[in-house]
Amino acid sequence: GDGDGGGEGVGGGVVLSRRAVEFVLDGDKLFLIRIAVVTRRPWWLLPLAAQHAAAPRSVTTGRPLARRFRVVLLDTSFQQHVGCSCRFISVGGAIASADSGKQAEAGEVEEDGHRFIALEWVFPQPTVCSEVVLSAPPDHPSPRLPPFRIDFIPDTNGSGSAPPQIPAGSGWELLACQPMPSAEEALNHGRAAVRCFLPRAVEVVAPLATDLAPFASLLEGGLLGRWPTKQKQQAAATLFLSLHLLPDRLYLEAEIDWVIATHFTPTKVPDCPTIRKEFERCGLLQRAAGGGGFSVLVPGRQQALDAILATSPNAPRTKSRNMASA
Repeated sequence: GDGDGGGEGVGGGVVLSRRAVEFVLDGDKLFLIRIAVVTRRPWWLLPLAAQHAAAPRSVTTGRPLARRFRVVLLDTSFQQHVGCSCRFISVGGAIASADSGKQAEAGEVEEDGHRFIALEWVFPQPTVCSEVVLSAPPDHPSPRLPPFRIDFIPDTNGSGSAPPQIPAGSGWELLACQPMPSAEEALNHGRAAVRCFLPRAVEVVAPLATDLAPFASLLEGGLLGRWPTKQKQQAAATLFLSLHLLPDRLYLEAEIDWVIATHFTPTKVPDCPTIRKEFERCGLLQRAAGGGGFSVLVPGRQQALDAILATSPNAPRTKSRNMASA
C-alpha cells in the first residue's frame, strides 16, 4: 500500500499500513523504555531496538583527547567474555592494542552491584581515537559480544607531558555506548566482532545545503536513514557525505569510514568500502599517491552541487558558488 491507509480491504485482501506499523513499533520501544525505568533495568538489558533510544549519551564537548581509554563489557555473564580483545585506532592511524605493547590492561569494574570486564589502553601522548574494534575470544565455541561502553579520562591540558597519576577507577567519563543484541535475542549468536565509531573524532564541517529536496528526502534528523538503491539518489547521498569534508585536509581511510558511519542513523550499518568507492566514482574525492589518504576534489564537488542547486526550488542562489569550497 501507499502507507496512508489503516488496513482497508482491497479485492478480498488487506493493505498493510506502513504508518500504522511504524506507530506500533515506535510505541513498543517507548513501552519497553518505560518498563525499564519503572523496574530500574539498565539500558544494556533491554532488547536491541530499545537500547538505541535508552542508552546514555556523552555530555562532554569538543574532541575527546585522552591518554587513557577503556571498553566496559556490560554483561553479568562475566566468565563468558574473558579473553575478549579490542584495538583503538587513533586519528592519524596509530593503533593501541594488546599486541602493540601500549600498556594494555584487562581488569574489572563494579557498578550498581554488577561486575564487568574492562579493557584499558594507555597512549604515551594525548590522543583522539576515531574507532574501537572489539573481538570475542578466537577459540570461543559460541562467540557473543554484549553491549559495551567506551570511557576515557580527558586530557585537561594537552601538554604531552607524562601521564598524571590518576587512581584506578577515578576520573572516567562516558564517551559512547554501543548497543548490541541481548543474550535472549537469537540474532546475537555468532557475532564475533564489532566496529564502533567514536563521536567528535574527525574534523568535519556542517554543510549549508542539507535542506535541498534531493538531500532532505534521504535524511532522518539530519542523518542518512538508508543507502538508496537508485543511482541518482546514491550520487546525492555521496555528495551529502562529501560536504562534511574539509577541502584542504588529507583524510585517512579510517577517517573517511568514520565520516560515513557517523552520518547514518544509529540503527543502520553502512557499507563503508562501497561508499568510499562511490566517492571516487562520482569525482568527489581523489586518493593520494601511495595510498596516503583521500582529499576533496573541490571542482568536482562544486559541479555536482551546482547541478542539484539548478534543479532545487529552495536553493539559496546567492551562495551557490561557495558551498562546496567552504
